Amino acid sequence: MERDEPPVAWARFDRLRYIAARHPAVGLWPWDAREEARCAEWLNWLSSTIHVAFVHVRRAARYASDPRAVEDVAATGKKTCRELWQAVDEKIGYFLGTETIVNTS
Repeated sequence: MERDEPPVAWARFDRLRYIAARHPAVGLWPWDAREEARCAEWLNWLSSTIHVAFVHVRRAARYASDPRAVEDVAATGKKTCRELWQAVDEKIGYFLGTETIVNTS
């Protein structure tokens, strides 16, 4: 591996940090230790909750074989995704001190 080439196998989190480190002036990553920890917390939460729920929507047949059960898995995944995205929207509005689509209705 050459100095400026990214590693071949890496996690999503690492890709984001790598790109941000290559272009620090753009401000894609918080370099303050506390802010970086908060960012990592969000990225880990997204990948362990929303990503998992969304897979049930996109690939429901992996989790059930009966066509009706596949539909149920996808429907439950959609419901879960909506709830999780609402939680994200509410948190972002709270952190930014702004109204968002979810908390204005």
